[in-house]
Amino acid sequence: MKKYISTILITLAIAGSSCKKTYLSELANNPNTPAVTTPALQLTGALTRTATITNGTSQVQYLAWDGYMAYSTSFQPSPSLLLYSITTDTYDNFTSLYLNISNYNSILKATTNPNFIAIAKIMIAYDFQQLVDQYNNVPYSSALDPTNLNPSYDNGSAIYDDLVKQLDAAINMINTAPATSTYPGKSDLVYGATDKTGMLKWAAFANTLKLRLAIHQSSNTALFATKKAALTTSIAATASFGYLTTSSEGNVQPGYTNTDVLQAPLDVAYGFKASGATQTNTPVYQANTFAINFFVNTGAGNASATAPGGGSAAPSPGLGWSGTGTDTAPNDPRLFQIYAKNTTSGTVVGTKLGETQPPGLTPSRLSSFVLNPTKAAPLISAAESYFLQAEAIKAGLMPGGTLEQAAAYNNGVTASFIELGLTGAQASAYLATHAYPALASDDLREEAIITQKWASFDPYNPLEAYTELRRTGYPKVPLSILTGVTATQYVQRLPYPTTEFNTNGVNVSAQAGGTDLYSKIFWAK
Repeated sequence: MKKYISTILITLAIAGSSCKKTYLSELANNPNTPAVTTPALQLTGALTRTATITNGTSQVQYLAWDGYMAYSTSFQPSPSLLLYSITTDTYDNFTSLYLNISNYNSILKATTNPNFIAIAKIMIAYDFQQLVDQYNNVPYSSALDPTNLNPSYDNGSAIYDDLVKQLDAAINMINTAPATSTYPGKSDLVYGATDKTGMLKWAAFANTLKLRLAIHQSSNTALFATKKAALTTSIAATASFGYLTTSSEGNVQPGYTNTDVLQAPLDVAYGFKASGATQTNTPVYQANTFAINFFVNTGAGNASATAPGGGSAAPSPGLGWSGTGTDTAPNDPRLFQIYAKNTTSGTVVGTKLGETQPPGLTPSRLSSFVLNPTKAAPLISAAESYFLQAEAIKAGLMPGGTLEQAAAYNNGVTASFIELGLTGAQASAYLATHAYPALASDDLREEAIITQKWASFDPYNPLEAYTELRRTGYPKVPLSILTGVTATQYVQRLPYPTTEFNTNGVNVSAQAGGTDLYSKIFWAK
């Protein structure tokens, strides 16, 4: 097989496509692949795969670089993770996302049902956003054409613009779908939509994703100046469909059970097998001191750490968040929901990224709450939805002032507590000492929103947390301290994979910064 993009589409897409090459024709007639399927079955498989990509092992580098977890020093150090020695053979998220996109694209080809088409469009946009946020320019306009064996690359900014249009089209499809249209029901692993009310939750999901796309671009002052008016108009046009809330979170639940083939993806990645034996990665990753210090002292314990560009890795003093808690009575009860206590010390023990493990102490790992084999896999949380709204109001993309910003911020913090099995009362007590700095500078307000968003992502959405870290610089996560580290800034992007250079070499080689880890994504400052 000579061409990469079209190859993966033909191989994985259940809906067949014509091809003159004998080998590909043989693939299309694979006797082990069902010749006929349904959009319902395709949707179930595609959503399950998206959940695995978002919450699985392909995100492990971000889990570490976000300051959530550290690489266990009882293992041979990983140069790619700790020294940022990333090559075209390291962390290939390119292939898995295109395969998943091809699954959704096959639904578009297999049905005229507006409900199925709308969900497929929304999820294709969800996947392409992840591709752009990791690689910048990627094949888009010609990527899904099976007759094009050398798909051209589209500019990341242009892709974002079209994703907004695709999401608007999906929302309109949901809103105008004929009453006679069938609903996805059980095949919809997110909302199980059996009526228009269920599909309108998908409209809110699309609207929240659209807000995410807009916010990503808001920190690049020059770029945002050219796009703000159009984005503001677009956001206002669909505002009536609302955004995700604690009763409409975007979580995938195919019926995860505690069996080795049906466990939730986070458990498969970092938890335990049904027998109780550890998964492959479980002993490899442990709690990061940065995150522990944040939840114990709201970052005060990181005052001695240095963030990229210099300065303390603690939150800015203007936020007034310095605390005096201990890990037996932390300022933030989310600590014990995310990380397990050390069985010997009864405290949560972590290490810095690249640090030698302290003698006599076994660092903590993720807790049994987040490592629940039957737990739904998040795609977009209510907490993220509220934090996006807070920043959108602050950026002038949505109407409102500091009171509305504070309300959305408070809702985001509260939702993050509830998502972790805590209570609204606990969130209120926390907010009493971690209030939104409504009268502070724009930078401090952004730091407050993004830092709490980072806390809400741990450990469920490490890529989005890393996108916010690259976009804003918050929170001030220190780099690896392993001897030999020369990096002075966060890795900005992944290099295109070797397979792409081998199969679509002319087009991929023409992309500026394609193997430069510090070549920024278009939305970066």
